[in-house]
Amino acid sequence: MFEVRTPNRCHLFDIIPQDEIVARYRTNYGLGPEIGLEHVRLHADLEATLTDRLIAAPAASRSSIFEEAYSELYSKLPWLAAAGTATNLDLKPWSFLMEPKSKVYEIGSGTGKMAEFLALKGFDCTATEITAERGDKSRTTKDGLRWHRTDGVHLDQFEEPESYDYILSDQVAEHLHPHDIITHFQTARILLKPGGSYIVRTPHRRHGPADLSRVFKLENPAFMHLHEFSYPEFDSICRECGYSEVLAITNLGPLSRRLGYYRPSRSFYAYLKSLDRIESSFCRSRMARRAFRRLSRFLMSSNNVWVKLVR
Repeated sequence: MFEVRTPNRCHLFDIIPQDEIVARYRTNYGLGPEIGLEHVRLHADLEATLTDRLIAAPAASRSSIFEEAYSELYSKLPWLAAAGTATNLDLKPWSFLMEPKSKVYEIGSGTGKMAEFLALKGFDCTATEITAERGDKSRTTKDGLRWHRTDGVHLDQFEEPESYDYILSDQVAEHLHPHDIITHFQTARILLKPGGSYIVRTPHRRHGPADLSRVFKLENPAFMHLHEFSYPEFDSICRECGYSEVLAITNLGPLSRRLGYYRPSRSFYAYLKSLDRIESSFCRSRMARRAFRRLSRFLMSSNNVWVKLVR
């Protein structure tokens, strides 16, 4: 269902001026003036090598290869380990999407900001990560928060079935090997209690790429975002993995932030799917796609696919 694509990274540093590359890199990762071209080159060379390794990883050893690759990435590029750290303003919408005091499992917690925030809000949270570089694993328990191990794919091998009200992932699904995507969503469903939901936010293909490729103005991901999603793909995931329905999270940008209005919606999901289908059907040239993507930002289509899969 999800194909593995061979990335094209030819002449990356010849596409745009080097000063612009550095500026775009700093902006993309929220980094300061201490970051220069040498940092970008090191990152690009390392991530290209690791991406090719991930794509070629056989299923039997994929989990260990992914763990080693991400550990190597964050150990050799320490400025990335805390890059893009979420603020409470970013995290608050998630608390509106769940019933208070629910039991929550987060996939790929990174530094743990989301889980810590939700625990302070009264949720019973399990945080997970596959690498030590992005999370302090000495924090095994604390007031509504515990850390567990996972490989991010075979979730049911690490947790009891039907043990969580909600599963969350934010900026994680795009890192999965395309051949593991269905397994990931199937095993997430296994962990959910009857009526539970998996809420996932991941970069939107139409507004991407959102990985290092963006720095070089590439049209498709060429680094460790192995698959960026569209809304129609979640229809297939829903059917194949046994979820009862898929809803889109209503996000009206500044208005939602001001009013705290974030709601799962069937009609909003249908609307966003239609935008994706219009592009795939009618925007065949690169120029047409770029024009439609600029227009879609004014049509309430955000940079992320944000959906709720109901068991």
